[in-house]
Amino acid sequence: MRLEGPAFVLRTYPLAESDRIVVLYSRDEGKLRGVAPRAAASRRRFGGALSVLCEVEAVYHERDGRDLGRLEGCRLLVPTPGEGRDLEAYYACVYLAEILDQVGREREPDPILYRLTRRCAGALDGGMDPALAARYFEVWALRLAGVLPALEHCARCGRDPGAGGAALLPGEELACRTCGRGATGARRLEGEALALMRLILAASPEEVAARQPAPAAQAGVARVAAAQFLHLVERPFRSAAAVVPRPAPAGGPVGGGVRR
Repeated sequence: MRLEGPAFVLRTYPLAESDRIVVLYSRDEGKLRGVAPRAAASRRRFGGALSVLCEVEAVYHERDGRDLGRLEGCRLLVPTPGEGRDLEAYYACVYLAEILDQVGREREPDPILYRLTRRCAGALDGGMDPALAARYFEVWALRLAGVLPALEHCARCGRDPGAGGAALLPGEELACRTCGRGATGARRLEGEALALMRLILAASPEEVAARQPAPAAQAGVARVAAAQFLHLVERPFRSAAAVVPRPAPAGGPVGGGVRR
């Protein structure tokens, strides 16, 4: 079976002297793995089209009964945001690709997850703060993976937790501070972090960036995301430490907007 269509490159690793195994997230087929023969030597077929989170037009061939397909070629559509010019944006791409590699399913396409990746990559290329772009991707990836609770009301009393903050309970439930007090395994979610998560689910990356969320709110979202992903994949993401909220400059506005 021959497949051809857009995909994001998630990672590559060596198979032989010049061959590479390439992990892709395809718009039409979900996660795929294939051997790119002589990828380290063939500029004509692959060139710079195997960098993390670049978007490519991939030509993929699969034989029945084989664990790995064959990546016959890649045509670069959109290069990796920040590669060669913005190290923070590049590290954010590595982190997004690591999340996508874990939450994306083999041979199960998810158009929403694909559009999310494209939207966040575009926002990074447009100058969005990498840490905030990471927070945006985290929240939506958790929602699409089914491990983010409804954030609008307490699962026990039905009230809106509001600015008072909330507690995340085992079993993917959100409780107000009163209902969650003393609950075994509850994790605190401050009001500003809860508000940022709600904003992310309701607005575009550019709209979120324009609000310039406070570093403390971003840090709260990062802590929640780390705990939820640990529950989901049972290991921390290696690249998460490279994408942390930057502190606000002294006497200036809070960070997290669009960089110039």
